[in-house]
Amino acid sequence: MRNAFIALLFASFAAPAFAQDATTQEPIDEAAWQAEWSAADKDGDGKLSREEAKAANQNMTDAVFDEIDADGDGFLSPEEDKAMLQKSGSAKNN
Repeated sequence: MRNAFIALLFASFAAPAFAQDATTQEPIDEAAWQAEWSAADKDGDGKLSREEAKAANQNMTDAVFDEIDADGDGFLSPEEDKAMLQKSGSAKNN
C-alpha cells in the first residue's frame, strides 16, 4: 500500500517529466525535474512545505507527504523528492 501511495504521487506529480520505461530505470531528467521543483517551490527556499506540495499536487495527502518527508522536518527536500522518484521507479519495475 505504501508503494501504491508513492506510485500515485509519482504519476500525478511528475509523470510527464520523469516518464520511465517499464523494464529499465532511467536516470532522472535533471532539467525537467528542476522545472517541476521550481514551479512547486513558490517561496524559493529550496524545499517544499506541506502547503506548497499540496498546491502543486491535488493528490498529495498528509500521509503521502509524511512518507516522502524521510527526516520528518515538515518539508520535502530535493533529495527526498528524488529518492521518492527513484523508489517509485523501482516499484514500477518489480
